[in-house]
Amino acid sequence: MIKLFSLVTGPKERVKYFNQMFTMVLNKFKYETMPTHELQIEAYANALLSPISIFVKRVGKITLH
Repeated sequence: MIKLFSLVTGPKERVKYFNQMFTMVLNKFKYETMPTHELQIEAYANALLSPISIFVKRVGKITLH
């Protein structure tokens, strides 16, 4: 869990490569110890640089009924 929350994107790192690294860390968890979806989102959003993370952290709005 520490490794998951210690990930950070570099200033010139592409999101694509960060996603691969994030997924690799998640895949190391056993099914029983897998962090909840909310924790995964929190770790991911905290790891992104500020200009990118604003899109991840915003609250979803249902527009279609």
